Amino acid sequence: GSGDEDANNPNDPNNPASPNDPSDPNDPNTPQFPPGPPVALPPPPTVDQVIKNCQEASIQNKLVTADQAIVFEDTKVETGRNKVCEFNKGDNLSEVDGQLRARYEQTRSLALPANAIICDVQMSTPLQKFRYDDVFFLTFNNRVLATNSKSEMLSRLAPEFSVRLSNNKDVLVYKYDWLKLRSAPFANVANDYCLGKAESGLSCQWPVTEKSGNLIFDFSPELLIAIGLKGSAATQKFGFVITGDNNPDVDCYHERLSFSMKVKYYLAN
Repeated sequence: GSGDEDANNPNDPNNPASPNDPSDPNDPNTPQFPPGPPVALPPPPTVDQVIKNCQEASIQNKLVTADQAIVFEDTKVETGRNKVCEFNKGDNLSEVDGQLRARYEQTRSLALPANAIICDVQMSTPLQKFRYDDVFFLTFNNRVLATNSKSEMLSRLAPEFSVRLSNNKDVLVYKYDWLKLRSAPFANVANDYCLGKAESGLSCQWPVTEKSGNLIFDFSPELLIAIGLKGSAATQKFGFVITGDNNPDVDCYHERLSFSMKVKYYLAN
């Protein structure tokens, strides 16, 4: 009768457990229904929501702290090549003096549970000597945290979004894009960009290209949280891009770079 058909209707919201699994198209007893509308995922939480949720998680002792080292290996060691830059390969161009023509990219992931919501990201660089050639970009979820190509980056990339800090200052965030940056000129002078430096009062330090010197990265946790929301917990990635112009023996080279991450997060239901 019609009552039995209703009882077996997997599309009936009042039927708690249909005997047929509608997800198995190979089962001859599975009724064939047209696919329903796509399920809309809830929007990711805003920075304000996350900070509020994090405060609640902290009160309830639900914050988890994870320590992790992020290491970008010496590029000659990592590649096993004396000439790291691969000119004329993929999106890399031919050799031209004084331009960003080729790059070598490294990515490292934060190891977090899939349902982790990041509450705090503290990044510390143990004092280390650092040498690189020519131009670098340090990224988090593909957004630029630091580069020694500030003027060219600001002229070639449009800001993607802005973050309002707790001191009410706004920080513009830029998404790394090699195709827009390549062929940009550079000179061996300080041209440093450190995300949020002017607005947060935190700063970075590194030597000019081809020189050895101290390296320090210091970014506002508020900015790192905002950029963290641009990726899922499973895809929190730091990147280091190093470029070259026309010196294959030394271009796309940097010494080993390590920094320590302290990440606080709670697990979303």
